[in-house]
Amino acid sequence: MIVVVDDAYQRLHKTFFEDVGCSVGGLFASAYRGLFGSDCMVAMDCEGVSLSRAGTVELVSICFSHKPSVVYLVDLCSKSNHRLLQRRLSAVRDLCQCSTVTKVIHDSRMDSDALYHLHSINLVTVHDTSCYHSVVSGQEDVNLNDTLMAYNLGSNSSRLSSIYSVNPTFWATRPLTNQMKEWAAGDVSKLLSLAKMQRERLFGRSLRNAMTKSHQRSTLILKLKLELGLICKIDVRQFIGSGGSNIRQLQQESGALVYSNQQAGRNAWLVYYPNKAALVKVKKAMGYECGTGWRTTTKIGTTVAGAGLVVASGGTVMIGAGIAVVGKLLTAE
Repeated sequence: MIVVVDDAYQRLHKTFFEDVGCSVGGLFASAYRGLFGSDCMVAMDCEGVSLSRAGTVELVSICFSHKPSVVYLVDLCSKSNHRLLQRRLSAVRDLCQCSTVTKVIHDSRMDSDALYHLHSINLVTVHDTSCYHSVVSGQEDVNLNDTLMAYNLGSNSSRLSSIYSVNPTFWATRPLTNQMKEWAAGDVSKLLSLAKMQRERLFGRSLRNAMTKSHQRSTLILKLKLELGLICKIDVRQFIGSGGSNIRQLQQESGALVYSNQQAGRNAWLVYYPNKAALVKVKKAMGYECGTGWRTTTKIGTTVAGAGLVVASGGTVMIGAGIAVVGKLLTAE
């Protein structure tokens, strides 16, 4: 069952909203009443246009462990009624920042980055199924569908990443289409079962390692700087490597995160980096001359890669309203 929590839902449940003090209770009604039990878990996932600090969060999918047959799709579209939208944001904030409830997310980096920088929401107590799978299998950054298949849980067949080339603002579409609902719900509907199976396979030091990696994944990205509008100047296949091997090695050596902005084009990239040396290392790998980048080679006033990024005087990056959707991490989309 899929429940869309939007303006209409809130107006329909107006009396309950007024009677219940906690915003989470107001939004999720009966589901909230059993939330704070022992070992409570909530599966979560964010969808958005440029899901990062440079974009928007349009939808948050939520599934409670004590009510796994229902997926709530919390609408955070900016076109919503402001007062009602703030109430929904407050509910999401309460849930994300509750330390007694474990949030189960597959690769929490972009979710965490967007929620924190755009809405001042901290993700705490995270079970990142990507991190747990890396400890179980030894494989890093395995995407959601492949991870689900590894545990015989079946993939989310509603996912269609190619849609972004046709409609880069797909997740801002309103009203939500059936495809959007099924896609968003399918991304969380099996996460609770996945998390349970992962916990059963880990214990002692391995379990602690997975927990530490989960915490680091959701928090370290918040401290990194973001470089937008990079273009690979060498053969893209050479830069990526077999199965993303070259990018993984580059990330390990530099401490940076390299993302493909697939919705802006096959050769559009952005990089999260800890310091200038890390950024320079990534740029060199992309074919830039030592210490230089597109800031010094792009003419003032031009738009970069059709992504709504305009170079102003002094090389400053101006982010336009038409910024393209940021793709998932190349090896974990």
